[in-house]
Amino acid sequence: MLAMKKTKRKMETKSGGKRVCVICQKERSGAQVKEDFVIKGIRKIKKIFKAATGNKLVVCEECGEIAKKKRQNFEKTLLTYLGLGGIILLIMIVFALLSGGPILSILQSIVVLMFFVILLGALSLLNYFPSFEGYETAKKAIKEKKKQ
Repeated sequence: MLAMKKTKRKMETKSGGKRVCVICQKERSGAQVKEDFVIKGIRKIKKIFKAATGNKLVVCEECGEIAKKKRQNFEKTLLTYLGLGGIILLIMIVFALLSGGPILSILQSIVVLMFFVILLGALSLLNYFPSFEGYETAKKAIKEKKKQ
């Protein structure tokens, strides 16, 4: 029985696996999710723990609007966090230069602040939602509607 499960899992991986919707978790067809560094990293971790299923991730038609909103929310959060971090970085660099401290102290504060900006960018991954085929065209259509 165990051997059958292993061969079945290998066959699913080789054949591409099932097409599973990211939102509703049901086996459906739809727009394929783009494989980026986050999804590839999750897949590698799952392979290490032998929990990989080899499914192809899609967004079904019924969940398309929800997926667009989630992706837009993630993009907005990422830009907000990185913008906030950038502003704080600039303010702190200006204050460090105006204080007239030693160069080494200024460089140390810049390194710490860069770490802070990277940390803020990583925190936005808590809202992460992958991009999918058709998302860019839907995004352009929304912009055109707002212009009219």
